[in-house]
Amino acid sequence: MVNLFLALLIFILCTNTATLHGQAVIFGKIEEQIWLENQQNGKLQPASITIFSDNFFQKDANILVVPDEQGFYNIQLPLLLPMPVIMEYNNRRLQLFLFPTDTLQLSFNAADLVKPLAIQGSGTFCNAPLIAFQQRYYPPDVEAELSFKRETTDRNSYFGLCEDMYILESTFFKGELQKQIYPQAFTNWVKAELTYRKATRLSAYYFTTNEPLQDDYPQFAATYNYNDTTAIVSNQYLLFLEYHLRHLSKRDAVSSRSLRVEKKTPWVVRGYELAKLHYTGLYREILLTRMMMDISDVLYAETPAIYSDYLLQPVTDGLRKLANDHFAAYTAKMGNVHLPPDAQLTILPPNEKTNLANTLSPFLGKVIYIDFWASWCAPCLLEMQHSRRLQQMYEGENVAFVFISLDSTADMWRTKIAELGIGGHHFLLNVALQAELTELWNLGAIPRYFIVNKRGLVVNDSAPPPGSAEIVTQLNNLLNE
Repeated sequence: MVNLFLALLIFILCTNTATLHGQAVIFGKIEEQIWLENQQNGKLQPASITIFSDNFFQKDANILVVPDEQGFYNIQLPLLLPMPVIMEYNNRRLQLFLFPTDTLQLSFNAADLVKPLAIQGSGTFCNAPLIAFQQRYYPPDVEAELSFKRETTDRNSYFGLCEDMYILESTFFKGELQKQIYPQAFTNWVKAELTYRKATRLSAYYFTTNEPLQDDYPQFAATYNYNDTTAIVSNQYLLFLEYHLRHLSKRDAVSSRSLRVEKKTPWVVRGYELAKLHYTGLYREILLTRMMMDISDVLYAETPAIYSDYLLQPVTDGLRKLANDHFAAYTAKMGNVHLPPDAQLTILPPNEKTNLANTLSPFLGKVIYIDFWASWCAPCLLEMQHSRRLQQMYEGENVAFVFISLDSTADMWRTKIAELGIGGHHFLLNVALQAELTELWNLGAIPRYFIVNKRGLVVNDSAPPPGSAEIVTQLNNLLNE
């Protein structure tokens, strides 16, 4: 748990702020708590509480706490600075703001974490208004509604909705902050979060633009400060800075973007270059580090070269350690890639005018089962365990198992195949094949499965998954034709 709030330690190192030490404690009781089956021993146990650090560098859960049989729990958080955290239980999330020595007694019914039955302790002072805010404007619901509106309304209407939401949210906190004198750290965070939550919502609209070189993003972007030192505590601000890099990459020349698509170059490679060009000082260090971490995580083939460049950049030691850890994980993964002996991998050339018929031509005369998947697709990976069994069932039969991946990098694709131990014929699709699949077969959501008969005709473009009994029936019927 020492590394739980590493990112804020980094900020301390960067800004020479006086270090605070402490341990915040959240405790209480869950009424009517939920019980789940333990996957290892099959026994029932209380569902866990998850704590996330609400910052730019931590992507996964930091702490899992299992309450006792009566529903009592105790969470101890080592803090270096006042900071936001997110508490999750039963698919409900509650954002809290804690100081290093806070105690917060939070008892709630399992049905809704966001509506505590009791809240006491020193942490109540800042968190009571924060919880009341979330009860009125529950962030996941607000973001889901705005996301829907973003896709279904025009720019002016969507911007008006975001402005209305900002007025409601800021008015609520303005009223609360006038009632009492709150700690400066809390008020600074609230103001930055509200300001840049609105900014990220507005910025998100430009991801839906069909003609990014012709929209008004440059004018929109020019209205914001990209070196706002008062917003360093705000995850929303750092997210806004990352969005800006994404938008800049989308507005590169068409030829540059097309080349990246053809070569399956992850956007973060361009993001790294743009961060070097457009940011300065601490924010340059933060964004370069985040891009370097992401480049390592997607197992991009040129990661070592980019990492060598990163080592030449002026970056604080604490930040550099984060990038070093991710690069070490990249090196370890790449050094342990052992493909199954029966796996045949083909990377379709970027510029080749490939179609599905050409790709499947080596398997004519066989029944073909096609699995469209990607290494980042969790449902796809769940079904893969059944693929191994299905292949074993048809070993020696006139059936070809073909896997076509939508992955953006070859290394990520190859590594996941090795990790899963999946044999068969694997293809990494290119732009031409993806265009055909989208146009003719409306391939969007994955996983998706096709069955092709011995004559090379697609007889089912929404075939059963490998774990179903129906797929065996359909394959057997075609084998007997």
